[in-house]
Amino acid sequence: MRSNLYGSKLRENPHDTDTRGSTKLHMEEQMHRENEAMLDALSHSVRHMNSMAGTLNTEVQEQNRLLSSLSGTFVTARAGVGTSITNLRGVMGRYGYRHIMYVIIGVFLVLYALYALLF
Repeated sequence: MRSNLYGSKLRENPHDTDTRGSTKLHMEEQMHRENEAMLDALSHSVRHMNSMAGTLNTEVQEQNRLLSSLSGTFVTARAGVGTSITNLRGVMGRYGYRHIMYVIIGVFLVLYALYALLF
C-alpha cells in the first residue's frame, strides 16, 4: 500500500550533487521504505482485527440466542416444579407424610433393583 503522504518517487534536488545530498536522499528513501513497511503491517493488523471482530460478533449473537432459549426453558421448568410442589402438598395433606414416605421408598427400591439387574 503506497502512502498518500509521500509521492511515488522522491525527487532529487538538482542543485544537490555532492555526497551529502546523496546521503540525505538515501536516508529519505530508507525512511520512506520503513514507513511503507509499517503501513503495510498496520493494514494487515487492521484486516486481522476486523476479521476477529466479525467472528466475535457472530459468537455473541449465537450466545444471545442460546441464553434466550435457556431463559424460556427455565421459566417453563420453574412453573412445572411449582405445580409439582403444589400437587405434593395436596397429596400430603390428604394422605399424610407416612404415605408419601412409603411411595418414595418404593420408587427408590424399584430403581435400585433395575440398576442392579441391568449393571
